[in-house]
Parts: sequence; C-alpha cells; structure tokens
Amino acid sequence: MKDTASKEIFEQGYFILDTSQAILKVNGEEVECTAKELELLEFFCSNPNKVFTAAHIYDSVWGLPGYGGDKTVTIHISKLRKKLLDDIKPYKVIINLRGIGYKFIPPRS
Repeated sequence: MKDTASKEIFEQGYFILDTSQAILKVNGEEVECTAKELELLEFFCSNPNKVFTAAHIYDSVWGLPGYGGDKTVTIHISKLRKKLLDDIKPYKVIINLRGIGYKFIPPRS
C-alpha cells in the first residue's frame, strides 16, 4: 500500500496519524495500534468521504483479493473505532453503509 509519494501526517480533528513514525494520537494521547490498524486508518484518511466495499479495502490494505476478507476488515474496523473513541463520540468517523461498504468522514476540529 505504501508509496514514496504518500502523505505522512494526517491531522483529522481530534486525532493525528503520523505514518512515518507509526503513531496515532487521539486527543493528544498516543494510542497503541497494530501495523494493519495504522494502514487501515491511513487508507481511510487518504480517501475521505468515499465509499469502499470490504473486499476493496481488503485488497487495498492487505494486498490480497477480497474473497473471504470481509470478516477481517470488519474486525479491524471495530478495533480501530474503539481506539478512535468512535463509540463515545456524538458522530462516527468510520461509518458502515449496510449492504454497500464503509466510509470515512473526517472529524470536525
């Protein structure tokens, strides 16, 4: 997924993703993430307000054909939402469009 032209720091309202340092900060606090969670968040930050199927996300982030990857994507998104405090915010930044896919909506500052 990585290429040399990719953006390194994504400042998204209450969180900052620094891909060069593999760091996620939520409300100023560093949050421990797996490499795949960081890659998944980078994918979403690089593609705001666009809808992607789980198969497309699996292909883009894991670099494998999407068949059978839906559950993997769902689990990783669930874990990432918790780390982004998506379950306690008044609005979600990663939303599930049932039967369609997932969409990242950048948080307001």
